[in-house]
Amino acid sequence: MSDDQALTTLDERHIDFYGDQVSAVLIEEHGQRQVYIPIRPIATYLGLDWSAQSRRLRRTQVLAEVTRSVAMTATEAGGERSFVCLPLDYLAGWLFGIDPTRVNPALKDKVLRYQRECYRVLAQAFQAEAWAVLNPTALTHDPRVTALAGQIDLVRAELTFLREHLSAILLAEDRIEDVAGRLEQATTLLEHLVGRQTQQAIQLEDTADLAAGLAVAVAKIDERTAGLTPAHCRAVQDQVTYIVEETARQRKPVSYSQVYGRLKHQFGVGSYTEIADEQFERVRAYLRAEFQRITGSTVPQQDPLF
Repeated sequence: MSDDQALTTLDERHIDFYGDQVSAVLIEEHGQRQVYIPIRPIATYLGLDWSAQSRRLRRTQVLAEVTRSVAMTATEAGGERSFVCLPLDYLAGWLFGIDPTRVNPALKDKVLRYQRECYRVLAQAFQAEAWAVLNPTALTHDPRVTALAGQIDLVRAELTFLREHLSAILLAEDRIEDVAGRLEQATTLLEHLVGRQTQQAIQLEDTADLAAGLAVAVAKIDERTAGLTPAHCRAVQDQVTYIVEETARQRKPVSYSQVYGRLKHQFGVGSYTEIADEQFERVRAYLRAEFQRITGSTVPQQDPLF
């Protein structure tokens, strides 16, 4: 691990990936913002031995150089703890290093699903909102803006191409020279596209004020319609942990996935973090009722979690 001191998160999200709660954190390091993914929880979901995976991270030079310790919420124990994390762009490199034929046969399809889809789902969790605000074509029909957006789409496609080939490099270092040549061609294409965008951006100076005004209007949308705030997400996590721990000694204890699954079904969302923040008190009331239904007892009035 290249840094011993745990980095502090700017934003933390828990994304529902086929029932697994996969975390993603946004940090700022050396003036650059980067999304990092805790690796150990994913290894646990895939039935992998963490000590072996930890050694692999240290043994693989490229992964070892970018591995970081990040302080984030410990959803099952409360408070904060440090997690070994990889940048989102390097997650696929680690996942493709897992041989699906050598894992528990019952988890083979799950490993393949993570290798195919996990990167895209996590990337969308952080990029979709920013793209909706910055993409003027969502708010105007100016043909020049539409043309510029098309060029931006091409650049984003090439960036995806680069990320995919970076994973290939990690798995086949003996083909670095050949892949490097293709990356150089892709980089040249990117530079050409960026040059064309710059020319078009100069022509769009007269629409800058309009785009800025639209961005401000979007930013002023009522916050009550947004998802749960980070503080409210942590409060929900604490309540769910309380329910799971209190039922652990019962004949039929409940799991985290069961509680979160019922919560998502109750509010009709794909992830509990998508529940409108104005619904926070309803979420708390539902979890209190769920606790009483499962245990047959009420929550102590003095308990701060409820």
